[in-house]
Amino acid sequence: VTYYLYSRNAHTDVAHEFFNERIDELLVAGDFDAHTHIHDKVFAVTWLSDDHGPAPGDRIAASKAADKLLSLRGVEASFAFAPVGAGIAISARSKGKINVQIIMEKLEGGGHFDMAGAQVTGGVPEAYELLVSAIDEYKLQYPDQFKTEDNSTK
Repeated sequence: VTYYLYSRNAHTDVAHEFFNERIDELLVAGDFDAHTHIHDKVFAVTWLSDDHGPAPGDRIAASKAADKLLSLRGVEASFAFAPVGAGIAISARSKGKINVQIIMEKLEGGGHFDMAGAQVTGGVPEAYELLVSAIDEYKLQYPDQFKTEDNSTK
């Protein structure tokens, strides 16, 4: 991307500034990275530490974390939790095989096939339990998406 900007005569300082992060953004991204869990081999879930209080940029950071998790080998859908008020905001992403909108609708959220979200009450443990339950329902509803090469489900 940087090369493209340079080739279009973008000023070097402007191009570098476009990709710069603040230290607080870097630390939040690292916190998400430290709490990543793989569920059923194809779902990645991450969250912020318990001692991380809600901050204005957390929803955007959760979206970025969910996007980043899709780069993990074998992951088809990802979910990132961020604290909001008395609950948890969930940012969901998919590579296009799994419909995260349907999963988020089970949590009274919504969105699109490959990008969705929801907000649930409680903390990370409660949100994780609700998400796993929604994923399990989705897997029962769409078992063909989880067949392996030998026709058994994952």
